[in-house]
Amino acid sequence: MSQGMAISGPAVARASPRNRLCGLRSSAKNAWVLVLVLAVFIIPSSALAYTIGAIQRQLYNNEEFFQVINSEASEFTLRDYDGRVVHLDDFKGKVVVLNFLDGHCTDLCPLLSDLLAKIQGMIDRTPLRRQVQFVSISINPTKDTLPFMKKYGRTHGFDPRNWVFLTTLPGQPENATRKLALGYGQEFTEVNDSDFLHGLVTNVIDPKGMLRGKFHGLEFVPANLIAFVDALANDVGKPNGGEDKQQPLALVSDQPPPEAAPKEYPGLAIPAAAFVLSMMWLVAASTFFVLRRRRTASSRRENINDGSTVDGNTTKASR
Repeated sequence: MSQGMAISGPAVARASPRNRLCGLRSSAKNAWVLVLVLAVFIIPSSALAYTIGAIQRQLYNNEEFFQVINSEASEFTLRDYDGRVVHLDDFKGKVVVLNFLDGHCTDLCPLLSDLLAKIQGMIDRTPLRRQVQFVSISINPTKDTLPFMKKYGRTHGFDPRNWVFLTTLPGQPENATRKLALGYGQEFTEVNDSDFLHGLVTNVIDPKGMLRGKFHGLEFVPANLIAFVDALANDVGKPNGGEDKQQPLALVSDQPPPEAAPKEYPGLAIPAAAFVLSMMWLVAASTFFVLRRRRTASSRRENINDGSTVDGNTTKASR
């Protein structure tokens, strides 16, 4: 037996740290490939089975403050707080979340602005950020000056990357944006010098410029608005060139929704997501125990073959 070489069991070569790392990477890669396959084939198959019309009905039945609309959104030409001209058409291809407000209102408008900024923050933490544009339009251009409007966004926490505050262009009538609001079904009634009586409405416009829904007041569930925006942004359930084959809905708050079979409602999306999360946990746990068993077996072999490494190089014991 070679001098300095001791062996007390079968001669086994030790795995190098590099080989162990490669094995770890390979196991992790295989695990996440499985998770990706589950995500790609399970979640979309459940979500894409439903049309925008079905999702509108689902929200109509479950969100008290949601109103279904299917009409062309009123076009506008206004300017932002930097003086740049902005058209509604500039946002084609994106979902537009639009509201009208009085920047100097001290009652409800600041609360809606805080809520929409919160919703924007939740959306902007997802890939939806590049697909959604938030637009606020001042109905009080006399008081809402450009410097005030720029400060307003910072005060309420809006991200200017996908939020803009608009007002009238020079030469437009002072009431131009209030007339525009009427085109969206919202009225601002002047009660004294530049003070207005009004409600709160958040309009949602799809990437093709169609007004698809309204969320009224402050008590709607933010997650419902986000889910609706996500459905519009990803054109859920519109095969065959993106056209919704269902008859367009024309529901309003005082009109019952049309009858629909239970299978039309997106009830599988949440179970599918829960299933994928469970599978992710199972894959992660399995990977952990497999690697743990390998490390334990490797450690035992190393103890058995203690002294089988010469000058840091892995070798087989020789007799």
